[in-house]
Amino acid sequence: MSLLLSNALNRCVILRHDVSDQAPGSARTRVATTREHNPGSPRPRGVLAIFVGDAGREDRLLTDPKIKVRRVPSLLDAIALVSSCPRNPGMDRVILLSPGISHQQGIRDFTEALRHVDRSVCVAHIGPCDPAVRALVDGVVGIAMEPDELRLLVETRQEHVLPEDAVRVLASEPTRRTRAVEIGDAVLVRKLLLGEDLLDAAVALIRARLPEADVQMRSPADPATPGRISAEVQREGRTIGSLEAEATTDLETLQDHAAWLGAWLTLEARHREQRIEALTDPLTGAWNRRYFERYLSMAIEQARQARLTVTVLVFDIDEFKQYNDAFGHAAGDEILRETVRLLRSVIRPSDRVCRIGGDEFAVIFYEPRGPRVPSSRPPESIYRLAKRFQSQISGHRFPKLGSEAPGTLTISGGLATYPWDGRDPQSLLEQADALAIQSKRAGKNVITLGPGAMRECVDPDDD
Repeated sequence: MSLLLSNALNRCVILRHDVSDQAPGSARTRVATTREHNPGSPRPRGVLAIFVGDAGREDRLLTDPKIKVRRVPSLLDAIALVSSCPRNPGMDRVILLSPGISHQQGIRDFTEALRHVDRSVCVAHIGPCDPAVRALVDGVVGIAMEPDELRLLVETRQEHVLPEDAVRVLASEPTRRTRAVEIGDAVLVRKLLLGEDLLDAAVALIRARLPEADVQMRSPADPATPGRISAEVQREGRTIGSLEAEATTDLETLQDHAAWLGAWLTLEARHREQRIEALTDPLTGAWNRRYFERYLSMAIEQARQARLTVTVLVFDIDEFKQYNDAFGHAAGDEILRETVRLLRSVIRPSDRVCRIGGDEFAVIFYEPRGPRVPSSRPPESIYRLAKRFQSQISGHRFPKLGSEAPGTLTISGGLATYPWDGRDPQSLLEQADALAIQSKRAGKNVITLGPGAMRECVDPDDD
């Protein structure tokens, strides 16, 4: 069976090379002919084309509304972009490598790391390349590529990619240990995707690879150790420390590992920045809807296991459109930003403020550590926090509204608590939203509580 799968894999590689090595014109002809004879065929899928480096023209691709183009400076940035963007079933992703973007070993390491992030991503080289590099990528495209040329490359690769089961079987066979496997890049990729710190794990991997060197990471403030050699570790051009090793260690080898470590720490920093950008609202700084859905799911799962509660407040600003139309978008933006600032001033550190629509916000009230010990000061109830925020909004002066503002701003919302008002993220959000609508119908400037919220979020002393 393993021999059969190996032959199948070899055949896939041959087929992929044969098709993608066609001239760009012949690739376009094949796609056009297929569509002409199959008028009922599915509409073209979307493609995210990620250019790495300066080569390649984007103008023809941008004529297709289903193709999005991004350009990044390095292979590390390409992996960071792919790993920070959730997979979209209707959008294929292609990475286009500029000539000279890296040496053969660098491209090999890149493709191996990319497989751990998303093995569905297609990698192509722009223009002619060395045969050794050509063997590492899925195809070659022209500098001025056409949309159909790009889609043919993706379709051809997908036709010949082995299913996951076959890959697992092949992976179970003894294989040549590649450089990425030897130094444990796969471990770091997993940590990167989980948002965990890489430094300690990366240094541990270097120690495992150089067991006789007694490698240590030294901060810039620490003095050098006499009788040992060192190599600077740089992240984005700035020295953040040094690798130290026994004097008998080959200096060039240590420098290679320092460069490898610096590259991973650079990737970690950029990946963290992109994750934050992908999960925050740029206008207000609040978490966005994607973060809200992920965090709420995580909080409910933790609460289910620990038998805790999770409460969601959904609210919007009454008559916000009226203020936006009368005073302009700058005033509307100020209202949204101040709303988030005021809300953060009253909630607990463990709570999350999210902007889930235009003027619609949600707050996830969740304390992972559970109730405080009996001897501690009791925390304020969630209902009291919500009412205090409601009072702050109505009493706040927004400079851009000026003296002509028609009264004060108010909010209308709904409070729903897991597990009584909803047993999963969707039902809990729907209940909180329905309660917010009920508040609107009750005359606005109201917060309506569900049965579970009445039970868990209100103290006897609350009004």
